[in-house]
Amino acid sequence: MESESSTLPHPLLLFIEGNAHMMASKPEQGAACYRRAAERGLAVAQLYLGLCYANGAGVERDEREAIRWIRQAAEQGDREAQLQLGVMFAEGRGTARDPGEAARWFESSAKSGLPDAQFKLAQAYDAGNGVPRDLEAAFRWFRSAARRGDPEAQFKLGWRYANGNGVGRDHGRALRWFRRAARQGHVRAQTQLGWCLETGTGGVRDERRAVCWYRRAARAGESIAQYNLALAYANGRGVERDARRAVRWYRRSAKQGDVDAQLKLGWCYHNGNGVTRDERRAVRWFRSAAKQGHAKAQTQLGWCHETGTGTPKSEARAVRWYRRAAQQGDTIAQYNLALAYANGKGVTQSLARAARWYRASARRGDVDAQFKLGWCYTNGKGVLRDPSRAVRWFRKAARQGFVKAQTQMGWCLETGTGVPKDERAAVRWYRKAARAKPTGQRGDAIAQYNLALCYAHGRGVPVNAERAFRWYSVSAEQGDPDAQLKLARCYAAGLGVPRDDQLAVQWFRKAARGGNKTARDELAARGVPE
Repeated sequence: MESESSTLPHPLLLFIEGNAHMMASKPEQGAACYRRAAERGLAVAQLYLGLCYANGAGVERDEREAIRWIRQAAEQGDREAQLQLGVMFAEGRGTARDPGEAARWFESSAKSGLPDAQFKLAQAYDAGNGVPRDLEAAFRWFRSAARRGDPEAQFKLGWRYANGNGVGRDHGRALRWFRRAARQGHVRAQTQLGWCLETGTGGVRDERRAVCWYRRAARAGESIAQYNLALAYANGRGVERDARRAVRWYRRSAKQGDVDAQLKLGWCYHNGNGVTRDERRAVRWFRSAAKQGHAKAQTQLGWCHETGTGTPKSEARAVRWYRRAAQQGDTIAQYNLALAYANGKGVTQSLARAARWYRASARRGDVDAQFKLGWCYTNGKGVLRDPSRAVRWFRKAARQGFVKAQTQMGWCLETGTGVPKDERAAVRWYRKAARAKPTGQRGDAIAQYNLALCYAHGRGVPVNAERAFRWYSVSAEQGDPDAQLKLARCYAAGLGVPRDDQLAVQWFRKAARGGNKTARDELAARGVPE
């Protein structure tokens, strides 16, 4: 009775023998067997012989010979050969680069159901490479490959659903495809799945599971996952807050070149969070990110050079880094560069350029820049004097809660500078600034003084000596010499408070010591030494 092997076609026996030689690390014998089978028309042997020529396995490397044999297999309908032939046309290996011909072979292979070919064809449609760009066709082929289990296609399909490329946006479906790719070990999908779970994008929010996926991808070396895991430890999201572990993951990500991680690691060294404070190391990490074009890192590095923190002081270098960041639209850098031009630090003084950079920063919403630009228009510094434009910028900053701008808006409305006079509106702005409590402060002393004057003289509000006294007191306690003088006069005349000559003298002295000439004259008239 004949054995089963004797019934196999002779070319197939040769192919099997060739595989055995290759597995035994005998590439010359293996390639020879492939050749004999290929010459007798076995498509799979033609493909393998072509790959031998492409990689120099058992024969001298020859990509033209490789493409000749692979084409023969592809023309017989071998889908793996069709895919490989498409790759060679796409890369210009053994033939002139021809994206159109590559797409044609990818399509032949894709239609036979090969996921890798479907993915390649989807990429071609997505980029318009060899075929007209067609996001819907790209989506269809990514979906075909994804349904056949290709993890990269599953990830790409998730992105399409997440961003609405070639299909309606659907975060729920995006989440499902990210999960399928993540479970196959696709690290970018694991990272994206973590982000979806962290933010609740896709309808499921679970910070603990997010951390689990970040950790898987981070341990596999994915820098974005390492950064996100560091953020989770730094902020206690989905895991117990741990500054040291945050630093550890920031460092791993930073060493791979992640600019956000480099900036964060620099801040950790700068502030001593999770690591011993070390300004020099902070600067090294700021510089690493800055050199890669990270605008915030460039701004911080500029500040380090300006102040001599962790590096020798150099205002000229500071300006160079501020300018790089400013040109990228960083508002703090634009503001700092404006200050440098205004004060001639590290650059030739130019009020016009200062105003230009204040404007750039102000237009992006920086309240300090808006306030400074208002002053430029108020005083004609670097721009033509224009009180109405000044008011517009003061108002923008004031509406964002910038206390000094609120005070200035009050003054503009009270005096009718750049805006119709409106004492009631002035009082409203003074009151906001007077009551504002920035960190470690008790409201704006100038606004408190001006509000007291309004109550004292009935400007925008009914006369109220008690309230005038109260606001003089608050301003005086913050060291305003004019308010101290007024408070002394309240005590001396019994305005809004019982008369008290001793307290009057005390406040006259404080005002005099603060440089108020009128207070000195009052003390001299009373025959009381300062």
